[in-house]
Amino acid sequence: DGAAAAENAPHPGSGGHEFQRLAHSLKLARSLSQTFEVQADIEVPFKMIVDVGTYPLWMPWCTSGGEVGKQDGEVAGGGEERLHFDSLVGFGFKTGTFLGAVGDTVRYRMSIRPPGAEAAASGGGAAGGEQVRCAAVRADALNGFAYGKRLVYDWRFTSLGPERTRVELNLLFQAHNVLYMPIWDSMQHMVVNNMLSAFQKRAQELQA
Repeated sequence: DGAAAAENAPHPGSGGHEFQRLAHSLKLARSLSQTFEVQADIEVPFKMIVDVGTYPLWMPWCTSGGEVGKQDGEVAGGGEERLHFDSLVGFGFKTGTFLGAVGDTVRYRMSIRPPGAEAAASGGGAAGGEQVRCAAVRADALNGFAYGKRLVYDWRFTSLGPERTRVELNLLFQAHNVLYMPIWDSMQHMVVNNMLSAFQKRAQELQA
């Protein structure tokens, strides 16, 4: 399930992401990977993704957001805390194709790993063995949505110092059928050209 997937997900800097492999093995699946920096402490971008209710304030195509039900937690190996909760996130955008405008309200299973110290991986921006602060949030539409069988956002955060955080976003999309593949093209364009810049701007505003 989504929680198990988050449990086994690789840490930042551990190599190729699982979504890249899944995109090749699943029919009508696509993946996207983006890495960028924000001028903010790690808690700022982390809380932006955990606080689903504020998504409409900065995410370009998001129309609504909120938690559903109660949070539950667990303590993973090494005493690492993990939290889980369900959320509902509404979206809408114009595809610029025969599909016209599309929208839906998607139920995600949120799997949260709050900021904590981890041993730095090679190439991770810190010397080998040095402790760095990392966090992760995975939003998994376990039951799919109107246009796809799967939609998963995997966010990783690595502190690079005071007011500086590396953010890694991996996205997996699997369409119900080939007619909905243009939705992926629109999503990919919006993530790369709109959402990431909006994310950086919002993080800097909250840090200030």
